[in-house]
Amino acid sequence: MDVEENSRKGNKLVCPKCRGELKTPDVDYRKAGIWCTCRECGKSFDIPVPRHFCRGCQAKFTFEEIEVKDVYAYSLNEEVKDEIAEAGFSSHP
Repeated sequence: MDVEENSRKGNKLVCPKCRGELKTPDVDYRKAGIWCTCRECGKSFDIPVPRHFCRGCQAKFTFEEIEVKDVYAYSLNEEVKDEIAEAGFSSHP
Protein backbone atom coordinates (compact mmCIF):
# COMPACT_ATOMS: atom_id res chain seq x y z
CA MET A 1 0.00 0.00 0.00
CA ASP A 2 1.34 3.40 -1.00
CA VAL A 3 0.32 6.78 -2.37
CA GLU A 4 -0.40 7.05 -6.09
CA GLU A 5 2.54 9.38 -6.78
CA ASN A 6 4.98 6.61 -5.77
CA SER A 7 3.38 4.18 -8.26
CA ARG A 8 3.09 6.50 -11.25
CA LYS A 9 5.76 6.17 -13.94
CA GLY A 10 4.87 8.47 -16.82
CA ASN A 11 1.31 7.59 -17.86
CA LYS A 12 1.40 4.15 -16.17
CA LEU A 13 0.90 2.83 -12.66
CA VAL A 14 3.62 0.42 -11.55
CA CYS A 15 3.78 -1.83 -8.47
CA PRO A 16 6.46 -0.41 -6.14
CA LYS A 17 7.51 -3.94 -5.09
CA CYS A 18 7.64 -6.04 -8.29
CA ARG A 19 7.66 -3.15 -10.81
CA GLY A 20 4.84 -4.81 -12.80
CA GLU A 21 2.35 -2.55 -14.55
CA LEU A 22 -0.96 -2.04 -12.77
CA LYS A 23 -3.58 -2.00 -15.51
CA THR A 24 -7.01 -2.92 -14.15
CA PRO A 25 -8.67 -0.98 -11.31
CA ASP A 26 -10.17 -3.20 -8.54
CA VAL A 27 -8.11 -6.12 -9.88
CA ASP A 28 -4.49 -4.91 -9.96
CA TYR A 29 -5.05 -2.01 -7.56
CA ARG A 30 -7.75 -0.08 -5.66
CA LYS A 31 -8.04 3.18 -3.81
CA ALA A 32 -7.85 2.50 -0.07
CA GLY A 33 -8.98 5.93 1.16
CA ILE A 34 -7.45 9.17 2.36
CA TRP A 35 -3.91 9.42 3.71
CA CYS A 36 -2.52 12.38 5.65
CA THR A 37 1.12 13.48 5.93
CA CYS A 38 2.55 15.70 8.67
CA ARG A 39 4.20 18.85 7.28
CA GLU A 40 6.70 18.91 10.15
CA CYS A 41 8.07 15.34 10.33
CA GLY A 42 6.72 13.75 7.12
CA LYS A 43 5.04 10.85 8.97
CA SER A 44 1.87 9.51 7.27
CA PHE A 45 -1.32 8.43 9.03
CA ASP A 46 -4.92 7.65 8.12
CA ILE A 47 -7.05 9.49 10.68
CA PRO A 48 -6.01 12.91 12.01
CA VAL A 49 -7.04 13.83 15.56
CA PRO A 50 -8.36 17.41 15.54
CA ARG A 51 -7.33 19.57 18.51
CA HIS A 52 -9.21 22.60 19.76
CA PHE A 53 -8.38 25.31 22.28
CA CYS A 54 -10.27 27.51 24.72
CA ARG A 55 -10.18 31.18 23.75
CA GLY A 56 -10.32 32.09 27.44
CA CYS A 57 -7.55 30.00 29.03
CA GLN A 58 -5.84 28.47 25.94
CA ALA A 59 -6.41 24.88 27.23
CA LYS A 60 -6.16 22.29 24.43
CA PHE A 61 -8.63 19.41 24.05
CA THR A 62 -10.28 17.00 21.59
CA PHE A 63 -13.99 17.07 20.76
CA GLU A 64 -14.51 13.94 22.89
CA GLU A 65 -13.18 15.75 25.98
CA ILE A 66 -15.75 18.56 26.00
CA GLU A 67 -19.30 19.05 27.19
CA VAL A 68 -21.61 19.92 24.30
CA LYS A 69 -24.58 22.19 25.06
CA ASP A 70 -27.38 23.43 22.81
CA VAL A 71 -27.51 27.21 22.48
CA TYR A 72 -30.75 28.98 21.63
CA ALA A 73 -31.53 32.50 20.44
CA TYR A 74 -34.88 34.13 21.08
CA SER A 75 -36.54 37.09 19.42
CA LEU A 76 -39.78 38.94 20.02
CA ASN A 77 -42.68 38.08 17.74
CA GLU A 78 -43.42 41.20 15.68
CA GLU A 79 -47.18 40.57 16.02
CA VAL A 80 -47.14 41.16 19.80
CA LYS A 81 -44.77 44.15 19.99
CA ASP A 82 -47.62 46.70 20.12
CA GLU A 83 -49.47 44.61 22.70
CA ILE A 84 -46.42 44.58 24.96
CA ALA A 85 -45.88 48.33 24.52
CA GLU A 86 -49.50 49.01 25.49
CA ALA A 87 -49.12 46.92 28.64
CA GLY A 88 -46.26 49.16 29.74
CA PHE A 89 -43.40 46.65 29.26
CA SER A 90 -40.23 47.94 27.71
CA SER A 91 -37.19 46.12 26.41
CA HIS A 92 -35.03 48.92 27.85
CA PRO A 93 -34.60 49.37 31.65
